[in-house]
Amino acid sequence: MSKFVMKSAGPPIGQYTAKFLGCTQSVHEEYGPRVLFEWEILEGKETGTVAMRYTSAKTSPKSALSKIAAGLAGRKFEPGEEFDSDQFVGETYLIVVAETDSGSTRVETVLKP
Repeated sequence: MSKFVMKSAGPPIGQYTAKFLGCTQSVHEEYGPRVLFEWEILEGKETGTVAMRYTSAKTSPKSALSKIAAGLAGRKFEPGEEFDSDQFVGETYLIVVAETDSGSTRVETVLKP
């Protein structure tokens, strides 16, 4: 039997200084259109680890996508206003990573420092 070390699906629960790497869109077979946001942790023991957040592509005021977009911009978006994630790539943020019901972790909150 071979030995191996289990890798985590992301950084542990906590607050991190992280650089926004961007987002990509995809379509999940069960959940439909999705957006994946990614950040690289810049400090501490988890330096270099990528923290992620999948959201639906829905842009209602209370959707996870809208909350992440508002965190990246440092402000709430108005109805009908366009969000372009590319303008935030490379910027530094404070991210809060929380545990999901399945035991993995994801970015829950994004704040401009």
